[in-house]
Amino acid sequence: MALGTEVEAIPANLYQDKDCIRKISECDVLFGCMDSVDGRHLLNQIATFYLIPYFDLGVKLIADGNGGIDQIWATVHYLQPGKSSLLTRGVYTLDDLTAASMYRKDPVNYEALKKEGYIKNVNVESPAVISINMQISSLAVIEFLARIHKFRYDNNADSAITRVSLTDSYIQKESEGETDIYLEKFVGRGDLMPLLNMPEFS
Repeated sequence: MALGTEVEAIPANLYQDKDCIRKISECDVLFGCMDSVDGRHLLNQIATFYLIPYFDLGVKLIADGNGGIDQIWATVHYLQPGKSSLLTRGVYTLDDLTAASMYRKDPVNYEALKKEGYIKNVNVESPAVISINMQISSLAVIEFLARIHKFRYDNNADSAITRVSLTDSYIQKESEGETDIYLEKFVGRGDLMPLLNMPEFS
């Protein structure tokens, strides 16, 4: 506040608004706070095509079956174009991505296939509570600042992934994972036709 910062809010679904994707492609850095697998996948694609560093934030709560919480996990992924992706890091599988895409495009057919056991349930009924979201958001900003101002003794390359367990009270760091050989071909390619080399943007 009082720093002259201007915020441009765009109430749009990225999959339905090419102009929104183009605005995002002009950013210096991306912070993704997505609930959906396909949303996270799309941001990873944008970051690769337009050479933008991407911080992906994720929170997972596991119920104990008795109305309480058994585990609270939070993760920050720092993704660099041309290196590993959320897919190669195992954040989701191609089957998860297919299911999420179907849920977005055809929820009726998605529900039918789910009942038949063909796809997993990707519907997010209950978002994480605000205190947990704020904790992981703060950690993502610290990871961002660590790459602008070198303040820690460890190499930033050892902090490509930061996992936090709020139930077990620890922070775990992991280095860069397996390179995404598909995305590697599109690093810095910018405006292709179709956009992001995705047929649904034809």
